[in-house]
Amino acid sequence: EDQIVTDFVWHELAFGLENLALPTKVIRRRVAEMAAFFGMETWFRKKTSELSGGQKQMLNLASVMAMNPKLLILDEPTSMLDPLAARSLLDTVERINRELGVAVLLTEHRLDAVFPVCDRVLVMDGGKLRIDGAPAKIAAQLALEAEKERLYYGLPAPVRICGELGADPIPLSVRQARGYLKTVLGAPKPQEKAEEKKDEEREDKPVLSCKEIWMRYASTEPDVLRGAELQLYKKDHLCLLGGNGAGKTTLLSCLIGTAKPQRGKIRLQKYCRLAMLPQRPQALFTQDDVLSDLLEVGTETDARAWAEKLELTGLLDRHPFDLSGGELQRAALCKLLLRNADVLLLDEPTKGLDAYAKAELGEILKELNADGVSILTVTHDLDFAASFADRCAMMFDGRVISADEPHRFFSGNRYYTTDANR
Repeated sequence: EDQIVTDFVWHELAFGLENLALPTKVIRRRVAEMAAFFGMETWFRKKTSELSGGQKQMLNLASVMAMNPKLLILDEPTSMLDPLAARSLLDTVERINRELGVAVLLTEHRLDAVFPVCDRVLVMDGGKLRIDGAPAKIAAQLALEAEKERLYYGLPAPVRICGELGADPIPLSVRQARGYLKTVLGAPKPQEKAEEKKDEEREDKPVLSCKEIWMRYASTEPDVLRGAELQLYKKDHLCLLGGNGAGKTTLLSCLIGTAKPQRGKIRLQKYCRLAMLPQRPQALFTQDDVLSDLLEVGTETDARAWAEKLELTGLLDRHPFDLSGGELQRAALCKLLLRNADVLLLDEPTKGLDAYAKAELGEILKELNADGVSILTVTHDLDFAASFADRCAMMFDGRVISADEPHRFFSGNRYYTTDANR
């Protein structure tokens, strides 16, 4: 989003070419070519502010490719995208590499889509290059180690599942893993249709709820929320999933009070304190070093204890804006947890975190749940939701739908599900 500098899609496509002082005729031809290659014809004349997250990222990619680069460098391009938009973007990057011969250097924590198709994998740890090789070689090397290190847990689910079963060579994709599992386990037995289990009536009242929330940002714009309803209970961890632009962040903004809906009711249990992790964690920092920021909301003893738990001890003297994306995310979580809130609203808390750090965060949230804290998480990370949520729900067309416990939620989905379930 920060990379977009103009007001219309076609302006953005032409911006880099104009800075190269190319002739108008060449610019028009190049813009038309990019719009066709990236399938942008239907939103070519839209305002950039009206685009979804996936469209904005596709526009960024098209704007760069319009300048005919020989090397394309992408820094976690899918970190803010829903799974379907992420897959579409990465499929386009693969086409650019295979069909146009452009070299691609990509940093990414979500490896499921890129691991099977890349030529080389470079693994960095502690500022040093640890491993360099083909995906199959790296998968085999990490799977054979007696004590699995944190790098292993970042591998795609098919690699880890088949690696634990001793596969040689190790399948890299869902399709390859399904074929391997059929040879090892035999054809899957037909499962009896599970009896539909209705949501249990809860006797306790929700600590936070909303009913019939309608919200639009301007009178001339369409509704973002269309009668959204949600209940969050004590010790509950509800993960809210859905595509970019579905209204998830808007709903959190209404719940915390930074956005005011036109209609509907929001109820918070008496004496409950709310705290929210925003989508842009930079908004939480105002001081010149991380420790000073943490001391705004907690004691030094508590700040250092949480910093140690979140692996921030060596970063406390650094300026917040000098941290990497993952480090800044952990620092923001640390500041949030120091508030000792009863209800946490988390907007993309795993953004920028590796698989091991996500697992540690999940365990911290479980401990908070056990202590009585209620958590509402908005995320595109399906694996995180499947592993650590008590309930999952889909946000679609401005409403919260399909709330269910994770196993039933994901096993009932064919497309919006985890690779392990596939």
